Amino acid sequence: MQRKYQGSRIYIADSIGYSGNAKKFINSPQSLDEVALILEGQVLDIDFNPLPQCTCCKDYFQSRFYFATNPQCKEKLVLVKSNVTCYVQNGLFPFQIKIMCCSKHHNNNSLVLHLWLRDAQTKQIVMSSVLSSYIKQWKRSKSVSGHM
Repeated sequence: MQRKYQGSRIYIADSIGYSGNAKKFINSPQSLDEVALILEGQVLDIDFNPLPQCTCCKDYFQSRFYFATNPQCKEKLVLVKSNVTCYVQNGLFPFQIKIMCCSKHHNNNSLVLHLWLRDAQTKQIVMSSVLSSYIKQWKRSKSVSGHM
């Protein structure tokens, strides 16, 4: 990563960000002079075609109240928590990412995660990464109900 971004804040793009239970958080640079980066991303199939969230997973998350405070996140495939401040340190930065769909529903054994950083001022992509990920299908718990 370029030296000019050392110590710069990384903001999470609205397209992949979710704020969790935070009431207030800053999701974009506060001044035009701030040297900052915007993290963006998408999930692709092995042929590099963008994947939507499948109907099965969409129904699952909508039937639960996981996103009561962030209803706009229900149909997003990639989520990165945006209420945690993140800075470039020694060319690295930490973040938590959640893939909100199972590859088996798309008949894939693996997914490709494409992430990129965009300069907040120039809008130019300054770094990009492509990661392959195998995501197993989760098992729904079986609840046993009985009467006494």
